[in-house]
Amino acid sequence: MTTYPSYGYAAVESLVLAFVQASYLIPKDHPAYTDIRQLAEGKRRFFASLERERDGKKSNAKDLPALANLMKVELAREWATSEMAEEVARRLARYITSYLQDFVRAISAANILTSRVQDVLRPTFFAQQIAVDLSWLEQKWGIGLLPRLLPKEADQALVKPIAVALRWIRKVEGPSAAEAARKAGLPPEDVIDNMHRWESGSQKTRRDSFARIKELYGMNEAPRYRFWFWIALVLDAAGPAFRQEIAACLGRGFDLDSARAPFIQLSNSCITETSTPEAFLVLDRLLCRQSTTRAPGDRDKAIATLEELRQFVADSNGVCEYQVHAMEARIAVFSDQPEMARESYRRAVALSRYAEPTSAERILREFAALCAHESYAIPLKNATDTQWLFGLHPVQIRRMPLEDDETPANATDTKRCFDYYRYFPRQLFFSRTVLPQDSAFETCTGV
Repeated sequence: MTTYPSYGYAAVESLVLAFVQASYLIPKDHPAYTDIRQLAEGKRRFFASLERERDGKKSNAKDLPALANLMKVELAREWATSEMAEEVARRLARYITSYLQDFVRAISAANILTSRVQDVLRPTFFAQQIAVDLSWLEQKWGIGLLPRLLPKEADQALVKPIAVALRWIRKVEGPSAAEAARKAGLPPEDVIDNMHRWESGSQKTRRDSFARIKELYGMNEAPRYRFWFWIALVLDAAGPAFRQEIAACLGRGFDLDSARAPFIQLSNSCITETSTPEAFLVLDRLLCRQSTTRAPGDRDKAIATLEELRQFVADSNGVCEYQVHAMEARIAVFSDQPEMARESYRRAVALSRYAEPTSAERILREFAALCAHESYAIPLKNATDTQWLFGLHPVQIRRMPLEDDETPANATDTKRCFDYYRYFPRQLFFSRTVLPQDSAFETCTGV
């Protein structure tokens, strides 16, 4: 199968993994780390249970609360107070919610390379949000370190946040390296060289050195020192380009409309520059209109037109490839080949969910309806999980309350049964081909 560049938004799963790796909160030998990595690789459902190492309990990761809670607990235990950790977790959750609701679910990125999406959103959305939140944290629990971690006038490639943080903390505390060692109950000759290397940035601080650093720099007694050293760790992992973007946003507020405006403009320009191929319009008439009357040769025509659409996508370097798989799935359904349709829908969902919100919602509903009708339990669960993640309730909002004997579960089943016949009406199955003489007979007899 041809591999094309990635289009659309970066997946939440990959963003979560990137933060987990940068935050040092979940070590690689933690059971949850494997889950998170497999999520980003597409090997695990997002809502799989995460094993909690502390008490052995399992918690549902639906809507990300279990992962957020796990990281909040680890942040409070290792680097901050419960109040600090709660505030950080709340703000991180807000990033994900806004990213999904205000961008992924609202603005098409089907024709935009993922790298280009990130280039636009990183400075206008993520960096601006982070800058505002860091400024708030500095005002609430600061130690005067933020302007030194993110100096606006500096080349961030030359700034070493971890070294800056350690030098500043020791300056605030006042003791020499030897005095700090003695205060921590350690022989100066064993640690002074390490302290100098850490503070110059010539030696990387590893996870196994964190306990020693906390002792030497008074972090065990001062939660604010621990907290800002952790922020320095995260900023160091973010890289100089992202730090430069965050630094440029310091001192400015955050306005969602302003953050969305450049991306809306980019999305609109990409949409107007891309024409709808004739092959797609033909397939839409053949496969997506309930008023269609099946005629001999429709299936062959649909298959041939699908190949034209596939070639158009290939010539366009993979733009809107999900439409090929979605149409392929409908051909399979109408050919009484539900298993083939299931696999095609799976690919269409994977490609559309972070690319084009309107198409993704329809494809997900079609996929869920098919899985419910054919009793494909695991794919149905995956489709439902994806709907919840993207804020798409499996049942559209009802105007009337549930009946006395009705539950959300059987209301969902009823809706999906209805969806199946709405998306896949019997008259569109290729086995329902109407021959010319049959049509004439029906006209004459009124049958």
